[in-house]
Amino acid sequence: MSQVQDKTKAGSKTGHPVDPEASREELAEKAKKGDTVIHGGTGGKTLEKQEALAEGRSRGGRNEDTPIGE
Repeated sequence: MSQVQDKTKAGSKTGHPVDPEASREELAEKAKKGDTVIHGGTGGKTLEKQEALAEGRSRGGRNEDTPIGE
């Protein structure tokens, strides 16, 4: 089972491929063309950037560098 398919088994859709059957190479090509290939990754121009954007959104947009209340 591919890494992309393994990620789709989790509960939340954020951070998971829009097309779970596509290979990472196919997703990367679509991302380069401007398509959103990761749920929550809108705006990322690469597959890796879309994954990072989706991860940030799954935490409410905050990360360890941004304390709550600042």
